[in-house]
Order: sequence, then structure tokens, then C-alpha cells
Amino acid sequence: MPATIRRLLVLGGSFDPPHHGHIQLPLVVRQHLERALPAPASIHLLLVPAARSPHKPFAPRAPDKHRLAMLTLATEHLPRVSIWTDELHRAAYGNASTSANTASPSYTIDTLTRLSQWLHSPAAPAHASDLQITLLIGADQALAFHLWHRAAELLRRFTPVVMLRALQPTQPTHHAHPTQPISAQALLAGIATARSPEGSSAWNADDLALWSRTIVPTGRLDVSSTSVRAALAADDQHTLARALDPLVLAYIRKHRLYQA
Repeated sequence: MPATIRRLLVLGGSFDPPHHGHIQLPLVVRQHLERALPAPASIHLLLVPAARSPHKPFAPRAPDKHRLAMLTLATEHLPRVSIWTDELHRAAYGNASTSANTASPSYTIDTLTRLSQWLHSPAAPAHASDLQITLLIGADQALAFHLWHRAAELLRRFTPVVMLRALQPTQPTHHAHPTQPISAQALLAGIATARSPEGSSAWNADDLALWSRTIVPTGRLDVSSTSVRAALAADDQHTLARALDPLVLAYIRKHRLYQA
């Protein structure tokens, strides 16, 4: 990592499989953020494949080694983009030591805390302790963020940047039609209505001020890992060509991934 890097933009996900939306939208955010900085090329995108998301009931379809290999193929030609495999390694170690059949959920607060600790360790580059860590999430995740593990601490320590795009059809809200782009105003209104389990407001005024400064419009890509898996099952060549890096598609076919 060059000494010019001042900020890590961290995106976690299953990447099952990794598609253009996983890569292109974060790069749009990085470009947007760098325009406001005095030094160009100062933000590094760090992708963190999850062993299992705590927000999804099932483990990823593809084994960890294949998801990592596909993500590597999709990003190895991009400058200032890296993959951090901490969650995969933690899950593999835990499963080996407990003989568990499935990985424990990957909590974002634990991952970012470990990243911060590593950046301040002797093993890290000399300038790493000065790096700012920023979490990158989607608008749908922002609306449900109050349900995340240690959400308030996560917000205040690693204030997220929100990709303002269309909400996924599988997660509709009353703030916008799920197939239409949500506005920043509607997103903030949705965040403000979030309630704790006790019924009180999930976010105080300072928290809402943080949220209001972290929204970046990204446009829209009509692609998801679910739709890609469906296209693979249907052999939908048009969708696959539009959604996947050719190297990733070739890898999927070579290893016969996502077959019914």
C-alpha cells in the first residue's frame, strides 16, 4: 500500500458470485470522495468476503476458496483495490477447532476492530496507523443498520458511506418503490424512523447528523448475486455477459459452480 493512501474504504459481502455491481459502484464512491480531497489517489478500496453474513439465513452457495478466487479475478487488474481474507480465515480456524459444519456469522464491528488493531501493529506499514477506516454500505443496509451488532458503536467509530442506489426488490420499504432509486431525503427519513427493540428512536440527533454527511449517489446497476445465479441456472447469456467479468464467468463454468 503506497504511502499516499490516507483512507481505507471497506466493503464486506458474500460475493457469491462477485459481479460488476460489487466493483463498479464502490469505484464510483471512491472517485466521488477523492474529488473532495487535496491529494488524488488517496483512498484504497478493501473488499472483505464474509464467511457467512449475520443478515442472511444461509451460508454462501460457493465454497470460500472459489469466492475468493473469483473476487481475485474480478479485481486483480484494478489499482488501489485489495482483498482482506480475515473473516474467511477466522471461520476456517473456528470450524477446524470446533468441528462445526457452518461458519459463525461475520460481525462487521469485529472485523473492523481487528483491522484497526492490525494497522496499529508492528506488522503494518509505517504510515498505516494514520489511516482512516470507513465502512461502505448500500441504502438498504443503511435502513436496517440499527439492527446490526453493536450498531451505535459501529456508526460512531467507522461512520459508513452509503451508496445511494435502488433498493433491492427483496427488501421493500414504504419510503420508495423497491425498483425505483431512493432519494437522499427519503433515505434519511427512513433512517430517522428506525426504532430500538424498546420502541425508542434508534438514533439520536448527533447520529442523524453523521448519516446526513455520508450519502453518495452512485446511479444504478440492475444486477445482484441472486439474479446472476438465476441467469446461470437458465443459461441467460445476455445477463451473464452484462453482469460478470469474463474471467469470473469462465471460472464458474470451469468449476461447475451454482449448478442446480
